[in-house]
This record gives sequence, structure tokens and C-alpha cells, in this order.
Amino acid sequence: MRITYTLLFLLSLLLIGCNEDKVDVLHQVAERLDKIETVKYTSVYTEEEEGVPLSKDTATVYFDFREPLKYYLSSDFATLVHNDQESITLDHGENTMVVSKPSELDPSLPLAYTLYSLQKVLPQLLARESDYLLDVSNVTIEGKQCIAFTFSFGEEYVDWQTQKISNVDSTCFYSVFSLIISEDDGFPLEMTARYPQREHYAVTVRIEDVDFDFEETDDVWDKSKYAGNYVEYSLYEHVALQQSRLNLNIGSTIEEFELPNLFDDHIINTSELTSKITILEFWFKGCGACLQIIPDLNALYEKYRGLDIEVYGIEFFEAFPVDHLRSYVAQHEKSYPDLYQGKRMASRYGVAGAPTIMILDENGRIIYLKTGFYEREITEIIAYHI
Repeated sequence: MRITYTLLFLLSLLLIGCNEDKVDVLHQVAERLDKIETVKYTSVYTEEEEGVPLSKDTATVYFDFREPLKYYLSSDFATLVHNDQESITLDHGENTMVVSKPSELDPSLPLAYTLYSLQKVLPQLLARESDYLLDVSNVTIEGKQCIAFTFSFGEEYVDWQTQKISNVDSTCFYSVFSLIISEDDGFPLEMTARYPQREHYAVTVRIEDVDFDFEETDDVWDKSKYAGNYVEYSLYEHVALQQSRLNLNIGSTIEEFELPNLFDDHIINTSELTSKITILEFWFKGCGACLQIIPDLNALYEKYRGLDIEVYGIEFFEAFPVDHLRSYVAQHEKSYPDLYQGKRMASRYGVAGAPTIMILDENGRIIYLKTGFYEREITEIIAYHI
């Protein structure tokens, strides 16, 4: 028995030593990321639940880390170009170019799960390695021998948009993170973020076709390169344009629609909207601003319950199976009912962003339609009509 205990003790020391060597690899990766001047790669973003892919997007990513920071991210749908003077967003579908100043738009917002965000976050993880590092293991991905590092943050989380570790105050943040390093080149191959409350849900970003020698031409950063193919707007002009499209619906009577209740599939149609005020909130899964207004809409719903007012959420992206939407909504504890399959309805009224609030009077007439949640405006309309 003593021999068995001795062997187990020696084996544990060997495993600890192996893990320490592997963690050294992580420190080397952090040093290497910090020394990169330019890099171009392909980012494959996948969102899945219970092994079922929910969404996938592939983008070409380029960073010039030399001061001032410059980068672009380009997919089939859109391209974002950022230099120290402005950010340029190209919508390939609408052929629009929105040019914004750094003071108007946070340039860090699209950088979640990129090599830039990893460059900023990894030193923070290693500074508190004993607190965060949960597991180290060997894995094989597409025939490549890799090391997987899993971090868990307890009452904290990694905010990948600001590249900081903060105290958690909401269930909508990822607080379990895995980083996979290829043993062949000692470079990150994959990042995965998870909700602890939804163990089968994950966002994974695969890093492919890495090129450290590629350097972009200067004209890429200049909006004049794109002027011939895109109509240019400032950020405020574009917001105003979107609102003007919504305003065209004000005063019109809502068209007949039938949408199922998310939880029991009971069909809600226009004939049932007979209250003095009906508030419709267009939302989609993963919309951060939509999550932020849930407490406000809950409070509004409870405050006016019984005063001839109805509130419905309408999911309008239709990108996820209904059971995933049900799980998502249940997690965020909405007081008011939700409808789904609202994509056609949203398109009919020019709803492109979220949250968008539509208010109907008792005759089904659209009296308010605006992207964002402006509580004072909404409560004034309610007070006038009840």
C-alpha cells in the first residue's frame, strides 16, 4: 500500500511539472502576441448549442499594431476599417458607407475574440493564473497536437469588448474561457467562451491562415478608396436615415399579422390587439441593448398592468430554433409575453436595429416607432392615451 501511495505521489509531481511546462507555453504566447507588428488571418466564428450550429461567419482580419492602431475586418456582409482618425463601416448589401469619428463610436466594440483582444486579456489571466486557470490538457484538432487551457472566473468575467476582467453583475456575460494553442507553431488556434448557466452553449473562434509578413497598402485606410461603390453617410446621417424610414409608418394602420406565442404557440393576430395601448418590442437573441432594457420593460409592464395596456416582445431574426429562444428568454426573466417569427413583419416596417419599439393605439394605428428605448417618450404617450 505504501508503494502505491508513493507511486501516486510521484505521478502527481510529474503531472504538476508537465502542467507547469505547458503554462510556460502560455507565457511565451503572450510575449509573442505582444511583439507582433502586423498580422492577417481568417477568423471563423461559430455559435452553437448542444452541438448544433446556430450561426457561422467567416471574416478576413488584419491588424497593424504599430502606433496608431489600425485594423480591418471584412465578411460577406460588411467591412469595418479603423484608423486613428475615423472608422468606416461598409454595408455590402445596402452599398452604404458610414464614417464615424472615434468620439462617436467605440472602436473596441468589434474586437471581441480577435488577436488584439487576446493580446490585451492574456497578460491579465496570467497575472492571476492561480485564481483563473482551471484545467490544462492535450487535445487534437484536425490532426494537430494542441494544448487546451481552460479559465474560470467565478464572480468575475472577461469583457471581450473592453478587454478587461470585471465583477459580474449580469448572467449575459461569458465567464468560462478556453484557449487552444497549436504545439506545431506555438500560436493560438481557437478560442471558446461559455456561459456557466448554459453549459451546452458556446461561441468559438478559429484562427486560420495566419500571415505575419502581409502589409496592407495605404489606400485601404482612406475612405476615398470605397467612394465609387458606396453612398457615404456620417453616423448621425445614417441614424437619421434609418429613423426617417421608420417615420413613414407613423399614422398608418398596422397590417394584418399572425405571430405565435414563444412558449405555447398560441397565435396572436391584429384582431386581438384591442387595448388602448399596445407596445411591441422588436428584439433578437444576442442583442446586448435588448437585454439591458428588459428590467425597464418589465417595470413598465407591471406598472400599467390592468390599465388596458399590452406589451409583447417580437423576435425578428429567425436565426435560432424555437427551443433555443425559449431557453434564452427564460434565462432573462421577462414579465411580458414574447412572439416569434417576426422577420417579415419587421422588414415590412423598416425595422433593422434592436431594440425597436412600436406603439399602437386602440384602432391599430401606429403612433410611435423608434429604435432604442426612450422611456420618457413612451410614458408620455401612455399617459396621453389612457
